[in-house]
Formats: sequence, C-alpha cells, structure tokens
Amino acid sequence: MSDHRRLLVAHTAKIVECGNNKMLTTTAARHVALHGFSHYRTDTPLWIPVLPVDMDGNDPIDLIMAGVRIPYPTWVVYNNANGHAWAMYALIDPIVCSPKSARIERYAALIRDGLCLVLGGDPNYTNTTARTPWHDGHTYYPVLHRRWELRELAALLPLDSVARRTASPRRPLDPTAGRNSGLFARLGDWARQEAREGRYGRLSYDQLHAVAAGLNSTLGDPLPAGEVRSTARSVWRWMQADWQGNRTATPNAGSTRSQIRSHHREQLNTQQARERIQAAQAKGAQTRGEATREAITQAVGQLVASGQRVTRQGLQQLTGISERTLSRHTDIWKR
Repeated sequence: MSDHRRLLVAHTAKIVECGNNKMLTTTAARHVALHGFSHYRTDTPLWIPVLPVDMDGNDPIDLIMAGVRIPYPTWVVYNNANGHAWAMYALIDPIVCSPKSARIERYAALIRDGLCLVLGGDPNYTNTTARTPWHDGHTYYPVLHRRWELRELAALLPLDSVARRTASPRRPLDPTAGRNSGLFARLGDWARQEAREGRYGRLSYDQLHAVAAGLNSTLGDPLPAGEVRSTARSVWRWMQADWQGNRTATPNAGSTRSQIRSHHREQLNTQQARERIQAAQAKGAQTRGEATREAITQAVGQLVASGQRVTRQGLQQLTGISERTLSRHTDIWKR
C-alpha cells in the first residue's frame, strides 16, 4: 500500500456508513465501503477527519494548473460518468466531537465554506457524504501528500467575507444557480407539500421525475438526464422511508407525532390552548393519583398477608412513596 493510500485509510472510520447513492443505506468495513460502494460518510458522530468539498462541474486540478492560489486538496475523486469532482482535505488533528467542541466545529464549518468560495464548490451542499475513492466508476487522484491544520487553511482563505455571507439571512435558492442539492431541495419541498395536502398515497417515482425534469429545465446550467433521474429516485426513497410526516396518506391520522406535525390541524386561540393544557395537566394528575392509590393498596395487602402491622414507615419502605403523600391517602391504610 502506498503512503498516500495509507493516509486516506487512516482518515476513514473502520466501520463506514455507505451506499450506492447519497442516501446511505448500510454500514460496512472500511476496505469494503471504499471499494464496493459509490458514496460514504466521511465523518462519524464523534470524529471529523476530513473536510469534503463538492466541486460539481469545476476541477481543482484545472485551478492549480492555471496558477490560481488555492489550498491544495489532499486528494480528488472524479465521477467518471459526468466528470464532477470531490476535493478532500485531510486534517492533521481530526476533530473529536463533544459538548465542548462546538466552537471548533463551527470554525471548521466556516473553513469549509471558505474552501467552497475559493474553489467554486457547491455552497448549498453541507452534507458530509462524498464519493468513495476506489469505486469502479470513480477516478482517484492524489494531489498533496500532507495533512492540513485548520489555522493553515484559514490563513489562505477569505474568512471575513465568508463570515459576513453566512451571517446574513439565508435567501431562497436561486433557480438559475442550483445544482444537485438545489434540485433535491426544491423537489423535496414540492413532494412534502403534496403529502401535506393528502396526495402522498398517489405520489410515484414517475410523477416525481416529471416534476424534477420541469424544475431542471429552469436551471441556468441544467443537470444531465441521469442526474435528474437519480435525484428524483433519492427524493422518492426519502419520502418513503425517512420523512415522519408521511407515515400515513391521511392527514391528522396515525401517530400523535404525525398529528402534531400536520398542517391540517385546527388553529387554537390563546384561551383554547390554555384550556387544553389545563385539561391535560388534570388528566395527568388523576392518572398519577390512581397509580399511587393502587400501589398503597397492594402494599397494605402484602403487610396484612405477612401478619405485620400497617404503618406509615412500612408502607414507605415498600412503595417508596413519601410520608406526605401517604398522609393524603389514610382512608386506604388507616382502618
């Protein structure tokens, strides 16, 4: 194994989430995922070893050859079908995620936005899923046998302008600027709206593909037909499996959570909301009171069956109920 391959392997988790599209569906050992699947998650919930940048139709190697001053990626992965590239930046000190690491994670996200800015990557794609290096449909190109420190990358990026851009309110996606993620987001919005209006049961892949083709025609640089099909298929699978609001085709039916999320629920005024909260609190108190009385009754039966006296201390030991609460229910045990 070459030194560069060792570096890549060292910056990949031993067990990897992977799949043959951006909707990762399985986990596999590192060597299986990097060769046998088209996509993998570059990080874990506790570990961020690389910063991936989705280049879409831009090529970081072309930028380097043209003399553009950019941080050199550690490696680049190309999709042989359309030439799209992923630029990967390995970190010297992978970020270990914890409640105390929120600040460094935000700093890394800012640096990734800066890389998207100078490389011409897709700023709307914030996922950590990337293409695997050694899949048959990909070309792996090692660029720089080194790992980066965050401060080294920061020194080469216009982070001030990136910070101003990310701090400003997010604007709706420009229909002339979106690519894969933009089409996915707009198609997903349309599908969710259809589901909320009660037409989820009639949604099909063919219908999603037709809408995706119409949205794609509005883009300034339309995606190839194959990517439109792939995006439509991804949205259809996501709607089937992952969106909680689509567990049923009938609005306001199913689980309590789906009812809460429904856009068809009745609107309550302040007084109605207060009355509903009070009714729920009263019902909860009644349920807890019934459970307490049942526990005391069972404890009394145990003491009587064993020939012991029914005392406050004995009931407290058996039930764990406080003396104050036992005093409210003396009608049960003081007979």
